[in-house]
Amino acid sequence: MRVTRSHRQKLRRLGDTEFEATLAALAEDAEIPGLQVHKLKGRLSGLLACKVDYELRIVFELIPTSAGDQILLHTLG
Repeated sequence: MRVTRSHRQKLRRLGDTEFEATLAALAEDAEIPGLQVHKLKGRLSGLLACKVDYELRIVFELIPTSAGDQILLHTLG
């Protein structure tokens, strides 16, 4: 996963707890309303994003498999 330079410090301040909680919720059910999962447009078309907090988003892709959808993280920013 790539982390934008401007958000490295924010991620350190945020700590692993909120970030890991968001990833766990995303893995459990990507359609939880609180995550605000939405499709992206433009050059990121085909990818999805969800919120960690007001400023921080996770960009990811859902890959269908026989065991269910897998989440491929692209970037954090």
